[in-house]
Amino acid sequence: MDQNYNHPVISYIVVTYNSQIHFPELINNLNRCTPLDHEIIIIDNNSDDKEYLSPYKVIYNKDNTYFTSAVNQGLKLIDNNSEYIILINPDVRINKNTVEKLISDTQKLNAGIAGSILLRSNLSVQHAGGQKYDTKDINPLELNSHQHLHDKDKLRTIINNYPKKVQWVTGALLLITKKALKVLGELDESYNHYKSDLEYCLRANDEKINVICSSSIALHFHKKSSKSKKGKLNFFFTKLKYYLARKYFELIMNLKK
Repeated sequence: MDQNYNHPVISYIVVTYNSQIHFPELINNLNRCTPLDHEIIIIDNNSDDKEYLSPYKVIYNKDNTYFTSAVNQGLKLIDNNSEYIILINPDVRINKNTVEKLISDTQKLNAGIAGSILLRSNLSVQHAGGQKYDTKDINPLELNSHQHLHDKDKLRTIINNYPKKVQWVTGALLLITKKALKVLGELDESYNHYKSDLEYCLRANDEKINVICSSSIALHFHKKSSKSKKGKLNFFFTKLKYYLARKYFELIMNLKK
């Protein structure tokens, strides 16, 4: 779908750092599988080789400001008409039902933050929401103890339990409504790279904003790029695994039927 920057409904924010392996396919994937008008805001954290970004509209940082600060840069740039902001990692792939289901589940459960069920390339569950101890007892600077629900389970065994409310969802694929953003504001840059997604969701819990994991599904490859020989080999196998996983991705969507 062509992007319409005059009236996007969705604003994607993508933070990239040396993501040569995944990046071109990500942009094609988002444009191909997003059923609504959208914009893609790209923040580059000083990649070593920026040539792979040349075809796209990118905000270039002179230094690696890390994930949280870069996301906050993107939040300042979203179109005023956007109803939904979606943070997405370069190594995540959606299908043609992911965003539509993510939004419909958000509306159905009156949520302000939503994530998807994320699958590894072997199609086991990597993330289906998360839990932590009672938010009343949380020291904001101590977010070390947290759990991914259904880690390594088979999708078939859990899909009928979703969508549902959870304490937190990962920033690898995270939807924020415009209404929730107005209440919660930016991510907390005290957590410059990790845990800022967790802290954001726990803050939403405290504000009585529903956080859900949708029944929507996406693939998460969770690989880094490298210029080494090993990195080139990883590139080959990552692309191969992506091809094989994508080949069966649409079949997975029928599991709930």
